[in-house]
Amino acid sequence: MFGTKSGLRKLVAITSITATLSLVAPTAAVAAPPYQTTVSYLSGKFVSGKYLAGFSAGSKDFGMSIEALLQLNAGGHDLAKLGSKAQYLLNTKSVVGDVVARTGYVFNTDANKTLNVGLAGKYLFVSRALEVPAEYLQYQIFKELKTRIAADGTVYGATNDFDYAWVALGLNAYLEHTLANKVIQKLITRQNTDGGFSSYGTASSADATGLALQALSLRRWFGNATEDKARSTAIGKALSYVRKTDSGDSHIESDYGYDVNGTAYVAMGLKAAGKLEEAKPYRIWLKSKLASTGGFTVPWSSGSADVMATSQAYVPLIAKSYLDLLTD
Repeated sequence: MFGTKSGLRKLVAITSITATLSLVAPTAAVAAPPYQTTVSYLSGKFVSGKYLAGFSAGSKDFGMSIEALLQLNAGGHDLAKLGSKAQYLLNTKSVVGDVVARTGYVFNTDANKTLNVGLAGKYLFVSRALEVPAEYLQYQIFKELKTRIAADGTVYGATNDFDYAWVALGLNAYLEHTLANKVIQKLITRQNTDGGFSSYGTASSADATGLALQALSLRRWFGNATEDKARSTAIGKALSYVRKTDSGDSHIESDYGYDVNGTAYVAMGLKAAGKLEEAKPYRIWLKSKLASTGGFTVPWSSGSADVMATSQAYVPLIAKSYLDLLTD
């Protein structure tokens, strides 16, 4: 059975998002979200109106590009305004993933052309958050992802807690809540003793913990009593970790200096966990890192804006988390 959106969405066979959207009646005008210079900066970094610069270098940039769509959507860009960006990145089988040929960015380039489970989860989340009517492609990616999840929630092919978090977020967005809960419970067992989650290797990191907090906080009360208690305990430990990781100036530091991406993910994790006031100083700090062009600076950019930082940091700048972009 195909996934549904709150039981109300219908299976739509389309070849063009923009053609479909042209049939939708206009809605009343609403005030644009703040920091539109940032939105314009990021939108302008899409090459040929399709993908972020550097996209052809590898699947990492596919993930960055579709995450940038979340920022643009939060900034007031609906599907009609996203146009070719959403069409290319979320609704083109040869780009996303052809499950028969096992080509596209959600598949790895190893000999077995294995599924990149983290990207598959991110794709499901982004396409559902933006309500892209690519039902058949979403279903094919979901089916492939489902085969990579064991009965105990182990995600075969996951290399870090980022992957687990994105798989859980994608499954929940696709309304596969029971399966998502299994993945969440497995993710909890991977939590480090310091309360954090890992992005590379096994050491805890702020960005992985921020994303894990969002995954843990989505549909928090869904399992049995023991599972729900384990989830709440894990959230508490993760919050303790990010509080200890704070540099003392409401931002995250890395080996390279201040970390915009890590700070953004922590701010979103706090917001998702219901700690909006705790997230406020991080939001103020993020604002201080905006260049005149609208993008976020990084330590090595000499005051200029950086595309990757901006592709992940607009949503927390406006006091939201990725969970706020889901419509149910």
